[in-house]
Amino acid sequence: MSKVDSVILRALMTIVVGEYAHPSFGLISVNRVHTSRDLHNCTVYVSSTESKDELTKYLNRKAGMIQHELGEAVLLRHIPKLYFKFDDTGEYLTRLNTLIETVDPEKEDQK
Repeated sequence: MSKVDSVILRALMTIVVGEYAHPSFGLISVNRVHTSRDLHNCTVYVSSTESKDELTKYLNRKAGMIQHELGEAVLLRHIPKLYFKFDDTGEYLTRLNTLIETVDPEKEDQK
């Protein structure tokens, strides 16, 4: 992760979780960001305990306002355009762990 990514990530954690959280989304987390080399685009990976489709639609609708707040929070020459995507890494790891346990049932007995 680049230094710019880490600065944007910290700022977006505060902005998104603090100001755009809604009870219908459950617990929201900004997991990672990926900024293009020219700093014009930034993909923000978010996760939620509840509705993933509604969360990304909502954040993408509010992306302009979030981008404006990001510009006030960080000192960058150019503030990238934000695109929000749901990060399903946690779900993937849970499925992978379940598959491993079904293949190797002795591992469960050793615990």
